[in-house]
Amino acid sequence: MGRRPRPRRTHRPRPAQRRRTRHRRRAPSRRDHHRAPPAGGHRGHRLPGALVHRLALGHPPLHYRPFLDRFPERVAATAEALAAAPGGVAFHCAAGRDRTGLVSLLLLSLAGATPEEIAADYALSEERMTPVFTAMGRAEEAARQAAAYRAHATSPYAEMLKVARWFDGAAYLAAAGVPGTTVAALQARATGQARG
Repeated sequence: MGRRPRPRRTHRPRPAQRRRTRHRRRAPSRRDHHRAPPAGGHRGHRLPGALVHRLALGHPPLHYRPFLDRFPERVAATAEALAAAPGGVAFHCAAGRDRTGLVSLLLLSLAGATPEEIAADYALSEERMTPVFTAMGRAEEAARQAAAYRAHATSPYAEMLKVARWFDGAAYLAAAGVPGTTVAALQARATGQARG
């Protein structure tokens, strides 16, 4: 009796597998401040990478212009909150210099301070950072930052002066979509005038 022929196997293709793509959302990082904004937005401002890397700060004068270029809506929201707040307003950050300095830049510009006055005000805060860093357990930070500025032949005053000469608070807020009445109210608060 002969052997039975084995049935031929036919190849069955497996169902097409879908590739899963994960989309992760992340908050803007410090690197985003150096990237050009989307088309139609504000013009970007490139920083000297070595200096930014060595300073590694939150938002010092070196980061102010890139931040202002890229995130006008955040500055606008801050301005609107300050203008609408009842009574006095205290604004601050961890050390009272970098993010606080950005808001101070806006208010001093609206109050009519000169670029030199704005830079001098920021430099005054810079001089007083050593005890703040010590209290935060980062006593070496002030010396490290000062060395980085010196290595690149600049200073906090010089960098803030560049930003202050470029920045016009009223024009910036108007371009960011803040109503003229809100800008006027904030100017009144910044100069100590009574609001109508």
